Amino acid sequence: MPRYSSDTHVHVETLSRQPEPDGVLVGRKDTATFLLLPVEAVEILDDLASGLTVGEAQRRYLERHGETPDMEDLLTTVEAHGFVRPATGDAGAVTARKYHFEWISPRWARRFFGPVTLTAGALLALLAAAAVAFEPSIVPGWRAAYFPANTAAGLLFLMVTGLFTTFLHEMGHVVAARARGVSCRFAIGSQLWFLTWETDMTGIWALPRRQRYLPLLGGPLVDVFSASVLVVFFFAGARGWVSADPAILQFGRALLFIYLMRVLWQCYFFLRTDFYYVFSNLLGCRRLMHDTEDFLRNVRARLFRRPGPAIDQSHIAPREQRMIRIYSGVWLIGRALAFLLLVFIQLPLLYHYLMLLVDRVRNGAPAGSAGDSLMPMIAAIFFALFFLSGMGLWLRQLWFRKGSSV
Repeated sequence: MPRYSSDTHVHVETLSRQPEPDGVLVGRKDTATFLLLPVEAVEILDDLASGLTVGEAQRRYLERHGETPDMEDLLTTVEAHGFVRPATGDAGAVTARKYHFEWISPRWARRFFGPVTLTAGALLALLAAAAVAFEPSIVPGWRAAYFPANTAAGLLFLMVTGLFTTFLHEMGHVVAARARGVSCRFAIGSQLWFLTWETDMTGIWALPRRQRYLPLLGGPLVDVFSASVLVVFFFAGARGWVSADPAILQFGRALLFIYLMRVLWQCYFFLRTDFYYVFSNLLGCRRLMHDTEDFLRNVRARLFRRPGPAIDQSHIAPREQRMIRIYSGVWLIGRALAFLLLVFIQLPLLYHYLMLLVDRVRNGAPAGSAGDSLMPMIAAIFFALFFLSGMGLWLRQLWFRKGSSV
């Protein structure tokens, strides 16, 4: 027996609607569940929400479009997303998500991401860019994060500030999202061989496209503004306008290196970084990464003449297919650049710390120095484990992906 007979009344949840190039993105904010539907399907939901039965909504659709819709298929699909249910049947409600930092009110959040704050931050960033143009030497290399003389304190500083600045980055997303009335959740994930904090902002899809940019850019804006403060400080020091203890300068340069690496990371359009989501939102391609990877799998299968059916992408609009072909080049070049970064920055830094650890184990630390204790060894081990954990998760993902494609 059909779940939705012709005389069934349907309860339709309160749904957000945002026009997209190939349909309407409808969703529930409380569950952060979204689904792209044709305009005609949204018309049916509106008719059902107005009190029409399934049969009456079906007949009205026939009058409008000259064809009979498959109501059971449509309603079963949207019910699986928690959008509808029979008015007299089992609710089958989708459990609302538990969000973090709900105490941040949109009104309070807009004070941090309002026009005045954003304008001041932009001016500061321009000032920092000018400082770098006049004094390029203030931009640190990977050796800024290498502490051979005071390893324990240096590694502890890198780990603590790395975690803290990452938290500030994610809070930038949260506050910017709350300024738009969107709720968020924190999670831990990985990108390539990097362990990452992630902010689930699925609710931004309920916003008009132009209003999504601030939540997406909230984290990078925090990083850019913080790095700009450090750049201006080091520029003033280079010109002799301010002075600071050499140890403070060393830690400050390490902190600036962390910020610059995080901003560089966001430029990895070939991963699901903040700038990638900005890019895909600008193009109106919500599945850009997924569709591009399918496209490249098809290309690889053709080049190596692998057996098996190709992944069907005929349903993708021609405009999006052009974007996918262009983005596939970005995907390939980006991964090549990421491996160069791994080879010339991350691995050399890890190697020097491991050699320092080996030297301390073999010869011991200089008498009376901070290295007399086991702290440098413990800190170096934690530093290596943090990096190797991300590498292990990445290799594990590659292994399972390979196994699933066999």
